[in-house]
Amino acid sequence: MDEIDLELTDAVSRGDAETVAKWIDLGRVDVNVADRDGDVPLLVAAKKNQIAMLELLLQYGAWVDATDANGWTSLMEAALHGFEDVVRVLLKWGSDKSLRNAQVLFSK
Repeated sequence: MDEIDLELTDAVSRGDAETVAKWIDLGRVDVNVADRDGDVPLLVAAKKNQIAMLELLLQYGAWVDATDANGWTSLMEAALHGFEDVVRVLLKWGSDKSLRNAQVLFSK
């Protein structure tokens, strides 16, 4: 992981679509690389309820069902936080609603 990949997560978190698109277009970043916390850019956008950023990242090839270090997908995070529009976008892009992580599996 390069420093620029970490900066990508920061740009996504800020909602800086122009910078994100520029870096991806220039081939400077990997849209699916995880940051130090294990979050991929799509997961960061989902946690921040950023619809436009989600769409941008998905258009650039972000894996819709990528997981963080704890096995959470963007869809799981969006559902947990009640971000209905994020859930709709992720489902539109083919997110697998049948995926589960260990926390969900063993919470019953």
